[in-house]
Amino acid sequence: MGFWQIVLCLSDLIHAGHKWQHQNIIGTNSERGFNLSVFQIMGCLLAGWFVYKNPSGVSDTAIDYLLSSLSIITGFFFAVILLSYDQFNKIKVPNSGATDNEKIKALKSINFLKKYNALSCYAILLAIIVIFMLIGTLLFGQKTDIGEDFEMASSLEDVTLFPTICFYAIVVWRFLMIYFLLDFFIITIYAICSLFQFLNLQMLDLQLPFSVNASHVASEYQVYKHKYGKKGVFIVLLMGILLLLFATSLCFIYE
Repeated sequence: MGFWQIVLCLSDLIHAGHKWQHQNIIGTNSERGFNLSVFQIMGCLLAGWFVYKNPSGVSDTAIDYLLSSLSIITGFFFAVILLSYDQFNKIKVPNSGATDNEKIKALKSINFLKKYNALSCYAILLAIIVIFMLIGTLLFGQKTDIGEDFEMASSLEDVTLFPTICFYAIVVWRFLMIYFLLDFFIITIYAICSLFQFLNLQMLDLQLPFSVNASHVASEYQVYKHKYGKKGVFIVLLMGILLLLFATSLCFIYE
C-alpha cells in the first residue's frame, strides 16, 4: 500500500467521521463551519485541566486499564461493523413506484448504517491513536514531571531551546492523548445511540396482527413465586437482609 493511498483512506475516514457527527439522518442539513460539539469542547477543557492538575502524567495502572478497555471496545466495534454490513445487504431498495413512506424508511435505514459505519471506524482510529500514545508514554515520557523537571525562566536570557521544546511537546502530547481518549468515548456513545435508532426503526415497522390482554400477563414476581414457591421468596428476602446487615457492618468498621 502506497503512502498517498494511506493518506487518502485516512482523510476519507476522518472526513466521514466528522460529517456524520453533525449530519441528520435524511442528509438535508448543511455542514457546520465549526465542527466541535459541546461535548468535545468540554473534552478539550477537561484535557487541559488534567494536564494542569497531573504534572506527572498518567500512572502505569491507569494506562494498563485504558489499554485493556480500548482493546475490548475496539473488538466490539469490529464485530458489530460486520453485522451492520450484513444488515446493509438485506435492505430492499424501493422502486420508483413505491410510496413516500417506503422511500423515506429505506433512506433512513441506509443512512443509519452509513452513520454507524463511519462513526465506528472513526472511533477505532481514535482508539488506535490513543493506544500508540499510551505505549509511547510508557516507553518514554511516563516518568517526566513537568512541575519538577522543568523550571520557569526568570528572563529571556535564561530560556534554553531544547528544554522549552521538550516541555511544550510533553504538554501537547498529554493534552491530545486525553482529548482523543475522551473523544473516543463520546463517539462510542454516539455510535451506540445510532445503532439503537436503527434497530428501533426496524422494530417499529413490525406490527402484530393481534393484541394482548394486560390482565392476563403475570409480573416477574408472580412468575418467580409460581416457579419457586414461598420458600424461594423467603430465601431472596433473607439474602437481602443479610446483604444489608453486611453493608451496615462495613460502614461501622470503616468509621
